[in-house]
Amino acid sequence: MYCLLATLETLFYIVVTIAMVQAVQESVRRQFVTGLNVSSSYRTFKRFSKQQCLATCFQDSRNDMCRIAGYSNATQTCRLSSDGHRDVQDVDRDDVGVFFVKGMH
Repeated sequence: MYCLLATLETLFYIVVTIAMVQAVQESVRRQFVTGLNVSSSYRTFKRFSKQQCLATCFQDSRNDMCRIAGYSNATQTCRLSSDGHRDVQDVDRDDVGVFFVKGMH
């Protein structure tokens, strides 16, 4: 009986873990909008990937800090911003863009 309960408990935790990972992956997946740049940032990272940039902004968004993650493919620079979506700047470059984490409307 104890073995069956332990197996069911383990199975339950596996299912919950899989559901949580899928939810996080789905909520982190955002569209990269090229030709836009953040006007100001509270933190900058160099040699970051797009995925690292978005994940860091998403994590900071839980504390209501990050709303937009600006990224440059050319320099691999990530700039996290608490500005709103109206504060982004148009730039005439395809290697620069933003992820809108909060305030996408």
